[in-house]
Amino acid sequence: MTTETVTGIVQHSLLPVVDVVIERLSHLPSTHATSIQAASELFANHIQRGNLVHVFGAGHSHMLAEEVFYRAGGLLSFNALLDPALMLHVSAVASGDVERIADYAHILLEKYPIDNNDAILVISYSGINPVPIEVARLCKRRGLKVVALTSVQASQSSPARHPSGQRLYDVADIVLDNSGPAGDASLHIPGLDVAVCGLSTIVGATILQSVIYATIERLHQAGYQAPVLRSANTGNAESGNLELLKTYRHRLRHL
Repeated sequence: MTTETVTGIVQHSLLPVVDVVIERLSHLPSTHATSIQAASELFANHIQRGNLVHVFGAGHSHMLAEEVFYRAGGLLSFNALLDPALMLHVSAVASGDVERIADYAHILLEKYPIDNNDAILVISYSGINPVPIEVARLCKRRGLKVVALTSVQASQSSPARHPSGQRLYDVADIVLDNSGPAGDASLHIPGLDVAVCGLSTIVGATILQSVIYATIERLHQAGYQAPVLRSANTGNAESGNLELLKTYRHRLRHL
């Protein structure tokens, strides 16, 4: 097989994914500007008051919680709620079962020092499973503002599993719409009867980084020193991060 043939195969197999991602991302400025600005305003206000923004996602959505936690160029005031029982590295199958137990949200939240004046970002692509919905409900009941990253289209395509009948977007104060299809898999191969390629992580990360940028921009314009983490792989990281770590280490369980 020649190099040209191999290159042709790679290009043919990858371009449909790139095309779909570009198509979805191209709509963000027109469809998400309002919600991204609203979320950034909310987060900036909370950070200026000295509060945290907690971030929670189960299953693959936990990767998006980690995307904005202790990330170079990100905000150290974002605190990820990372429960092994709801992640994939212990048992991927079991994590899906636990996510359907609404009462588990109480157990999860008891592990973290969450102030009633904080905010929370809850991530669930389907937006129908009980734990993320209950996390949002419990936090809202305590007075926290709730931002959801979810797919409204996917949520509306499936029955809600929470006892209340609510979906995640029903609970949130602000909705960031990942706007993908039910099941997440977004591409079809001729002759194959199952969709392939879940793209919610790629699109979701872009939305969240847009929120991070807008939040930091707001803080800067307000004259507030945003708690931006410097990369540990650059020469000026240690001195820049030392004071931030002193401020936040006791508040962030997973630091």
